[in-house]
Amino acid sequence: MDIVQQFRELNTVTERFARAHRRSQGLDQRGEQVACLMSTIVRAAFNHQDAPDRAVRTRLGLDLSADLPELHDFVRLLEELQDRIRNGTGMSWDLAARTGGQLDPTWQEPWKTSIPDAPIRLVVFPALRGPSGKVLVKQQVYTVGLRAHRDGASR
Repeated sequence: MDIVQQFRELNTVTERFARAHRRSQGLDQRGEQVACLMSTIVRAAFNHQDAPDRAVRTRLGLDLSADLPELHDFVRLLEELQDRIRNGTGMSWDLAARTGGQLDPTWQEPWKTSIPDAPIRLVVFPALRGPSGKVLVKQQVYTVGLRAHRDGASR
């Protein structure tokens, strides 16, 4: 699997883990809550000095020894990607975004049910950039969901 495909798969695995975690806590699966949890997971794993498994478990308050298959899948794939990216590809991920600003369609896309022209609330999943900075996979941002947008419009 090439790095771009692996990066896209990591996005899917991250969402699977976020949904499984929310389910295990008896929490709903609404888009905004899943997007917020994905953002928390990604920031903990991508921006932390600890190993990704420990960083995510600590950030989410999870037992360090609990068997969590979805977390294991996420960490395994992330560590494979990190190794590949560190070994001379010149690629990088980009978690930076201007909260409150409009998304830039040249390198960002709305996550799932987000409204494309609404202000950015958070980064759900980073962009993948090539050696020259070229966007290989667009950053996914959460703006406001369709349900919240409809609810706000009906008031």
